[in-house]
Amino acid sequence: MLWWLVAMMIAGMALSAAAGRGRLGAVLGPAVMFAVCLAGLGFALGPDGRWVLPFAPPLGSGALRLDAVARFFLLPLFGLGAMVAIYGVGYLQHAVGRRHLGVHWAVVLLLLLGMTVVFLADDGFVFLVGWELMSVAPFFLVAFDDHDASVRAAAWEYLAAAHLGGAALVAGLALAAASGGWSFDAMRAALPGSALALPVFGLMVLGGGAKAGLVPLHVWLPEAHPAAPSHVSALMSGLMVNTGIYAVVRALDVVGMPGAGAGVLLVLAGLVSAVFGAMQALVQGNAKRLLAFSTVENMGLVFMAVGVGIVGYACGLVVTAWLGLAAALMHLLHHSLFKGLLFMGAGAVLEATGTVELRALGGIAQRMPQVSRCMAVGVATVSGLPPFCGLVGEVLLFAALATGMAASDPGLRGVMLAGFVGLALVSGVVLAGMTRLFGIAFLGAPRSPQAAEAKEPGMLMRLPMMVLAAACLAAAVAAPVVLGLALPAVGVVLGAVPREPLAPFVAGVAQIATIGVVVAVAVVVVAGVRRLLPGWADARRFRTWDCGYAAPSVRMQYSAFGFAQPLWRAIGGTSVARVTVEKPVGFFPAHAWARVEPADPLRTAWERLFGGVRSMCDALKWLQHGRIQLYVFTMVAVLGILIVWRLWGE
Repeated sequence: MLWWLVAMMIAGMALSAAAGRGRLGAVLGPAVMFAVCLAGLGFALGPDGRWVLPFAPPLGSGALRLDAVARFFLLPLFGLGAMVAIYGVGYLQHAVGRRHLGVHWAVVLLLLLGMTVVFLADDGFVFLVGWELMSVAPFFLVAFDDHDASVRAAAWEYLAAAHLGGAALVAGLALAAASGGWSFDAMRAALPGSALALPVFGLMVLGGGAKAGLVPLHVWLPEAHPAAPSHVSALMSGLMVNTGIYAVVRALDVVGMPGAGAGVLLVLAGLVSAVFGAMQALVQGNAKRLLAFSTVENMGLVFMAVGVGIVGYACGLVVTAWLGLAAALMHLLHHSLFKGLLFMGAGAVLEATGTVELRALGGIAQRMPQVSRCMAVGVATVSGLPPFCGLVGEVLLFAALATGMAASDPGLRGVMLAGFVGLALVSGVVLAGMTRLFGIAFLGAPRSPQAAEAKEPGMLMRLPMMVLAAACLAAAVAAPVVLGLALPAVGVVLGAVPREPLAPFVAGVAQIATIGVVVAVAVVVVAGVRRLLPGWADARRFRTWDCGYAAPSVRMQYSAFGFAQPLWRAIGGTSVARVTVEKPVGFFPAHAWARVEPADPLRTAWERLFGGVRSMCDALKWLQHGRIQLYVFTMVAVLGILIVWRLWGE
């Protein structure tokens, strides 16, 4: 089954690339991708297995393995991948005949293949091959609209960040291979408890954090996601970032659980990332940038949960360890669902209005009601509201932090308390930010002619959104089933599942599912009864507020920045936004304005660092003199020095 799956992807890439610019190129690739994803779901739900490549790779054994960890990551990959295939056909209708969509879909299939190899790799070399495929493909996908200079810059920035993170993974796996070989089984036998274990784990966290957008390695993410087509953004933010978490989880499996200090660092790094991402999302004026920073925030929560699990294991708190890692995996799965949905919704708005700038939107709910309902589900889910699945992972993380306060070390108890309070803060900021997104973009009156003329997209774009919205509810209702998939994956790292200590928390998850069902049924009943009430069809619609004005302007609505101003001033101030104001002067002022620009101080720091590197490289350009004789002389001289050094050493 696995080889058929790989063969379908490779054949699909070749056929799609050869299909050309016409209608065939626009549908062949996504059709193959949809078929591959359906087959992949069947494969992922099948029995565990191990396969070896039919040819010998230059390093390692070339082994692939399906276990509980790989299964948990493959399910959202193929599930969301199938929805992206359908959505992408509708989203790219405008490009049929104008762009080589066959090549585009071939690269999407390459990305899918790379992620599949990463999740199935049972060998360090195979893992790195899959990682490189998965890292290179998005460069071409982000640069789809390469006529725009900002898009090209975002693509190059992504590629640089991807390979810096990849370099850390290469170093980590090469160091691990030095202990006994490239096979993960050999690493499991040699690394736990060795002096190399902590450096290898640290390098894997560094590489995975760069891919997942962990602060301060996040700077590529808010640039690449808005630049990419929306179906690509859904793939990258909903699926590709998962590979960074997978690298860390697999490192725990291969290297063994590190000490409490490593867990504390992950908890604090995740908390900083979550707080920073939530505050940045609160002030963004571009909906796709807002969602990108939301990804930074959610990946921070996942890293924090992994850190809590490590601390719990190191302190002998069995329940804390299991709850922390289970919360990380469940939140990751739920993030794939709601973030894919939200980026698809943003893409539908972009397709209908030509913009995702909040200052130009408004009134979308009346003009695109089905998209708006789906977006409302996505916003409620990311905010952790019942009856949707976003609540489940956060509740488990709260429980893990609460049980972690039983640690004997006062410092560790303080870290758990800080995490608990920080998670509560993040939840509130996220709720405010997502309320702002939906309220400004979808409610109120249109702020531009484009928003006033918006229309629903075609069924190819709406259907995947409806499926994902339903999945956000279904994953909450079926939370015990999802937890049943997560616990065996955690067991790969921690051992046999401790059923009795976890029983109260499993029962609590079942109660959350019951609450979800009750709330969902209540909403449906209330909505149905309301529509049956006399006079519902004749209800008068009127603006909610006009303050006595006979002809109020749409400019009297809350602006995107005005809505969030009290909160971001109280929490972040000038660290998250810069405000420039021209105040009204005189009794009859001619004009006045205020401009708010989101500020990312960490991005500024990276720009200064790489600006220094660029200056250093420019200073060495004299070496590129173009004289071949001197190039040859330099190589011979270096070779001679190396020979003398080698002979002298003997």
